[in-house]
Amino acid sequence: MKNKLFKDIPDQRKIQSQRGLKRINESIFDEYIKQNNYFNAINGFETLFLSDKESKIYHKNISFNDFRRVYNLDKQISKELYKQLALVELALSSSISYHLSKSYFGNFNTITSNLNTFYLDINHYSIPNQNSGPAHLVNYFYNYDIQKHEVYNSHKFFKKYVQKDVFAHNVDFTGTCTYHSRLGNQILFFDGEFRGKFRGVEKNRFKGKFVVDSAQSSALQNLSNNQQLTNFRMNGCTGDFISLSYSDYCKFKYPYVAKYEYPPIWVVINTLMLNDLIVLFLGLDSTIQNNIMKDLGFVGSPSSKKEEFINYLEIMREARNCVAHYGLISRIRTPENLILNTNLVRRLKLKPKINNSNDLKKIALFDILKVLNEVTLFDVRRIRKIFLIYFLKNIIQLKWKINKNFLKRVQ
Repeated sequence: MKNKLFKDIPDQRKIQSQRGLKRINESIFDEYIKQNNYFNAINGFETLFLSDKESKIYHKNISFNDFRRVYNLDKQISKELYKQLALVELALSSSISYHLSKSYFGNFNTITSNLNTFYLDINHYSIPNQNSGPAHLVNYFYNYDIQKHEVYNSHKFFKKYVQKDVFAHNVDFTGTCTYHSRLGNQILFFDGEFRGKFRGVEKNRFKGKFVVDSAQSSALQNLSNNQQLTNFRMNGCTGDFISLSYSDYCKFKYPYVAKYEYPPIWVVINTLMLNDLIVLFLGLDSTIQNNIMKDLGFVGSPSSKKEEFINYLEIMREARNCVAHYGLISRIRTPENLILNTNLVRRLKLKPKINNSNDLKKIALFDILKVLNEVTLFDVRRIRKIFLIYFLKNIIQLKWKINKNFLKRVQ
């Protein structure tokens, strides 16, 4: 395990000079490290330039500009990769919402807005099993505790949510009121439908439980236990919403969702992360899954198309996370827990590592790009052009060893 002590920028500059780095302008070096982080901009690439890894001495013709050029290369690739992956992710979410909606609404002659939140009902999905995909995805689709009567460790669509410190301003409630005593105070539970304005949210409709202290107003103190209420006016009281559906919870988080009384899936799906989309895909009908793969232009092997596509999405997620969090994309490796599909490896001639269990794991950037290029919206040629320009400049400068070392890293 590595342990390193803090070194200020002058010390870092001195270390680089002792390793034989040429043409270090102090002010430029110092400002560069302040802006880009020594660990990323220097440590992340120094092995590309070393002639001796033990003594950590650079090749004779290596200058500070070589570090800046390769770091800029990494950022250029990340920028292009992020742009293309964003297009693929948007296409995936759009295709899921379209085909899921088409499958549901096709059963109705007349469509009303209250049907829009159908996607929150688990009955409109096929709960995946161990044969449907990787366990770490399948296990987070839907879990229900029968004793507690609650959903846990499940997709966002199926869980219930809490929104604390909500101020009710001219809200009409219809439903049941119950109360419990807590430290001498009477705590009221309003379970039903709420229509009106809560602070920070446009006038809207919510369904769930609203918990308030009755001491806030005389109107609340006059309520009895298990009382049925119709259009009971709540005004000027603060409480906690519990048991909110995901779409109602999103009304508090996203102003564009709060514009809808019954937010449709094509609006709410924009709030999901890529991994949420992958988990959701597992629970879709096979016809919908096939239509989604067709929309994205994913061909795959006839015998394992869905499995390859899920593998594709997981690899895409790792690449997206790397560039979104400003990691060095040239150093990316897929994680140990991401087992590669055998047919995908064979078909694309990937070069993964094999562990003691004969599982195919860990591919680097070039193989990741091969996989990502499997959908029509992704164009690897744009990234290849960035590589070629960098390699040609190194050849012109007689620094072919840098190209050799860089290729070892990304292959």
